[in-house]
Amino acid sequence: MGYHVAVVGTGRVGRPTAYTLLREGLMEELSLVDIKPGLAWAFGEELKHAAASLKLDVEINTYERDEDVSGADLVVITAGKPRTPGVKMSRRDLVYENARTIAYIAEVMPPRNRGARWVVVSNPVDAMATLFKKISGESYVISTGDHADTLRFRVKLAEELQVPFSEVEGYVGGEHGKAAYPLWSTVRIGGQPLEDYLAS
Repeated sequence: MGYHVAVVGTGRVGRPTAYTLLREGLMEELSLVDIKPGLAWAFGEELKHAAASLKLDVEINTYERDEDVSGADLVVITAGKPRTPGVKMSRRDLVYENARTIAYIAEVMPPRNRGARWVVVSNPVDAMATLFKKISGESYVISTGDHADTLRFRVKLAEELQVPFSEVEGYVGGEHGKAAYPLWSTVRIGGQPLEDYLAS
């Protein structure tokens, strides 16, 4: 039996997230939510075509209200205001506006999605996950934290060392964004610690 996954927010992050989750082939139901009229529906139609091409039998539902989703096993929250292109701003500048969005979702979604696991992607991600957990009282709430920073770090290392991405391991710690820092002791190139690799 597959899972019911909900993706809240079908913008620049929500769309690739939903598509990637669909390709995994582990769900039997996918719920897409976006408050912008017609946005979730239009993307849902595209995903139905993708599911058909992948030969996946997935029920795809779309909503314009967060509170209409029920029975999800996993809820991925990407909703919120993104940083404005061309405007100098940090992820922290989004805290007040996105806090309202996250607080609302934390109030209306958990009662209809008991036992769900919650993944918060909205920025500033660590603060938003903490806020969601505090308001909702849910026991399983995580943020994507430094995952994106870690992937960027690995790609940059691979490019600098001219090795395949798959050969690079290593992690980034701290708060997602400017406060993140590379954990150099975790870096491995082809299984070798970075110092050993550079010495050879």
